[in-house]
Amino acid sequence: MPNSYYPLTNEGRALWWENIQSPDAQAVLLALGLSAPVRAAIQADAAVAIYIYRTAPQAYESYATSMNGWGHVYLDSADGMPTPAVPALPVMPAPPTPVSGGIEVRRAAWVQTVKNASGYDPLVQGATLRTEMTGDSFNRETYQAVISGATSASSATVTVKFRKASGHIDSMAFQGRKAGGGAWVELGRFMATPASLHLTLATPGQPEEWEIRGHAYIKDTPVGVPSQAVSVLVRG
Repeated sequence: MPNSYYPLTNEGRALWWENIQSPDAQAVLLALGLSAPVRAAIQADAAVAIYIYRTAPQAYESYATSMNGWGHVYLDSADGMPTPAVPALPVMPAPPTPVSGGIEVRRAAWVQTVKNASGYDPLVQGATLRTEMTGDSFNRETYQAVISGATSASSATVTVKFRKASGHIDSMAFQGRKAGGGAWVELGRFMATPASLHLTLATPGQPEEWEIRGHAYIKDTPVGVPSQAVSVLVRG
């Protein structure tokens, strides 16, 4: 059972703040007596928190994935192939209106104010605001990663989806190997789903059958056990 209502992962926190932005949550804050300026400040904090916890990191990860693919193409293409173009730097998503520092300090303060309100019921308002421990079944020791939808639409590249366990997981690290066994090779760790994996084929231009598996991460720590392996025919 978690020891706090507040998630440990970046994605979990982004989801928590998204919930605070919802009409239902805002209605509860109004009913519990939070003034319009306070609710507006919470909304502004939520927008920045989501940008920091999810939007900006995913944009950087997307570029890192593109650079990783460029490197593999450059290194593993047939002798004499033209030099691949370096991926252009991404246009970063526009940040929300800035707020002062201390978003998490303010969160702790207004959550305590909410919990002290006379009309606050942990099973009703607490559930809507997600300000109570959930007691959900996620277990970081036994959780098995879940991946699906592995496809290969371009040469030596596999796209695969993965689950984030309702925000408990930050990222997924992937491994692959040619069908039939052999050593697993590292294919990178990804925050955003679907992940784009770049493989080294034995013979460029020839399709190969591969197995792919994933391992869930919270921050920089692997949790649980790897997913079941999925098979995919990788384009040559």
